[in-house]
Amino acid sequence: MSQTCKKCRRVQRFEFNIRDDIWNQIDPLYRDHALCIECFLEELNFANPGQKITLADFGFIGIIDPDMDDKTGEDVHPDFGGILIDRNPA
Repeated sequence: MSQTCKKCRRVQRFEFNIRDDIWNQIDPLYRDHALCIECFLEELNFANPGQKITLADFGFIGIIDPDMDDKTGEDVHPDFGGILIDRNPA
């Protein structure tokens, strides 16, 4: 079974982990649930519009299945697009 976002209910394409001090800024309604990266960033912007985050703030970010929508017909978040690039790899 695929993991879905608690907020938008779409199948998640990315799995991520972010520092607790950043995650804990979002609405408590979502803190103990999985969010897609788009909904997480939206919630973070509601809670703290000036919050800056970088790839260094993430413990892990990975693609679950980049072609999920093509294979299953599942709806994916319409706002996602682009490539994540770490310009300062560890």
